[in-house]
Amino acid sequence: MLATLALFFQILLPATFASNVEISDDFTKEEKAFVERIRARAWDLILQESVERCTLRRRNKWLYSQVVLDLYLGFNNDGSFFSRNMSALRDASNKGTFPDMLIQGYYAKDYTWALGDLNLVQTFSTGPKGKFVIQLNRYHLDEGDVLGWASVVGHEMLHNMGHLHPRLEDDANAYNNDLEINAYQSCIKSEGSAPTNHFALTYRCGGRTR
Repeated sequence: MLATLALFFQILLPATFASNVEISDDFTKEEKAFVERIRARAWDLILQESVERCTLRRRNKWLYSQVVLDLYLGFNNDGSFFSRNMSALRDASNKGTFPDMLIQGYYAKDYTWALGDLNLVQTFSTGPKGKFVIQLNRYHLDEGDVLGWASVVGHEMLHNMGHLHPRLEDDANAYNNDLEINAYQSCIKSEGSAPTNHFALTYRCGGRTR
């Protein structure tokens, strides 16, 4: 009976992230409070099944995920890599083993809003391994709202898990929503609704993502 009740409440209640999220002292006190709101909003949305379904409907290409998978992980992406990521993170969330995260701040008067290194978190059948590390540019913090920045966090998390997009300098379609990582960000920003704008992204992430 107790096991049945536990399962019932697990289904009814939203997933509780047990990960330790550290917000670095690179931010001011006011910025830290804003970043915590960003983190909380991201946690509301990044694993929502509606966001995943929206991404799968919207994306047309996973080419740049393919590149990094071949290069670093040694297996072929048949288009299921994103869903495998989401499934592994959702399962880890339910088990209380969601990877830890560090959100750092930096200040640069350039076009970049955020940075995320590749392959810091890998999703295996036994569960995700590693730690998310995301850097947010304090110079741009007042240019976006909480939901917009939450979508940025989701975008950088996919970079941490091995997803790529081309540089804008190399490809005018770098921020096109056809690319899986960009579709995911746009679907977070639209809270699971299919984004209507073909070029819906309004920020550019930095050079460590390629």
